Amino acid sequence: MDSFDQVAEWYDLLAGGPARVEREAPLLRRALGSGRRVLDLACGTGLHARFFADAGADVTAVDISPAMLNAARALRNHPAIQWREGSMTDPPAGTWDLILCLGNSLALLRRRAEVLQFFTECAKRLTPGGALLIQLLNGAGTQWREPRTREVQATLGGRNIVMRKHWTFLRSGDDCLEVRLSVERFEKGADCAADRMDTLLNLWYPAYLQSCGTQAELVLEHQWGGMREEPYDAAESTDCVMLWRQTPSKNLATAP
Repeated sequence: MDSFDQVAEWYDLLAGGPARVEREAPLLRRALGSGRRVLDLACGTGLHARFFADAGADVTAVDISPAMLNAARALRNHPAIQWREGSMTDPPAGTWDLILCLGNSLALLRRRAEVLQFFTECAKRLTPGGALLIQLLNGAGTQWREPRTREVQATLGGRNIVMRKHWTFLRSGDDCLEVRLSVERFEKGADCAADRMDTLLNLWYPAYLQSCGTQAELVLEHQWGGMREEPYDAAESTDCVMLWRQTPSKNLATAP
């Protein structure tokens, strides 16, 4: 069972909902441009897939967690979305104008070879001039070397709940910062968590991501410190957001 299966029912409440999409919409539209076909890798509960479907795009939304996909269908189903179970390192056959992998999903990849495979396979599936948009926590930033906590209060099934995300620094590597993510759900007022999930994150350094994208023959068009297109600062930016572009003259490889 994927580690996110056990928290899918309530994990969506941490995603930010319509307010998040409203903040990110200008960049999402910029990334898609005049394209119509979108591949959302590690789509989670479908927040971004539904945004693009509502905007008139044809969307294929992929996640490795069956429970997350079930939650996405229940929350954000749309005739223009195809929900598919699969890995971000092995995208489905086809070509897309925009491929996105947001919400820190790339940090779930454990090995360098997987990151390079992600870029290589995405490059094969982009139309000439198509875009790859990625977002994850900025491993080069100093703030992730200290413990951090985020808390959200919400209502689920008529119950008041509290959700907490904890990031704990583990070590610095050559290509990434390793942290532990703990996600807990409490009934409001309770001392013990009703649900808990722990997973390791590799916050890949931007320099390593750039090397992988370059090896995949993609062009880095923009790099920002957040989804609102904030300037990127290696030490201070919380996030690393990159917009890669397939060269217009690129001959597409035949997808497997």
